[in-house]
Amino acid sequence: MTTITIRCYFTTGAYHAKAPGYRVSASSTESAKKAADRLVEKLRPGVEIERIEAVQDGGPAALNLYHYHFKPVEGA
Repeated sequence: MTTITIRCYFTTGAYHAKAPGYRVSASSTESAKKAADRLVEKLRPGVEIERIEAVQDGGPAALNLYHYHFKPVEGA
């Protein structure tokens, strides 16, 4: 099982998501979770998510952390 940690923060009217070790980022004006989901779509298109853990939810202006756990790929 593979896991990616996503860090989301609110600034300039939007939630921004980044993952340590990746240069790609994503954003959403709706929520930190939506920004994290969009980043995962960019990093791992088509991979099935097993579960998502909201590690810290500090409210709208704080840092939000999510652990995305992916299902193993058959035959890999």
